[in-house]
Amino acid sequence: MYKVDLSPDPKEVAAIEARRNREKERQSRFFNVRTRVMGVDVKALNSQVEERKLREATEQSKEAAYGTYQEQYDLVAQMLEKEEAERTRRLNKKVQEFREQKQQLKNRQEFDLWDPGRLWMEFPAYLGPSDPPCGPASLQCFAG
Repeated sequence: MYKVDLSPDPKEVAAIEARRNREKERQSRFFNVRTRVMGVDVKALNSQVEERKLREATEQSKEAAYGTYQEQYDLVAQMLEKEEAERTRRLNKKVQEFREQKQQLKNRQEFDLWDPGRLWMEFPAYLGPSDPPCGPASLQCFAG
């Protein structure tokens, strides 16, 4: 009545084998301490770390190149500032020399108006007792 020696259906055998494989894979994941504790894909994390290191390295190289260019620009700016200061100094020196040579006080038009020695050069204050410019109101000479 009952057939005991029946061969199993190949589809059922394949399904059972697939279930066993999935269970083994699940157990290997579950019992693996690193995967269980972290709970994430380690390969993906490692690739992210590598990408970050690569990005930081490129950033550092850019910063180094920028620093080099900045130093060069600073040197050029300092040289230009020195040249400008030297040009300004030479111009000021020429202006001062011109003033000393061409713009002396005695060469000005209004020099005779405020010349401090003009009064001393016009006529002396006192020539003697018979001084004609001195009248009786000057009170410069007394008989004594």
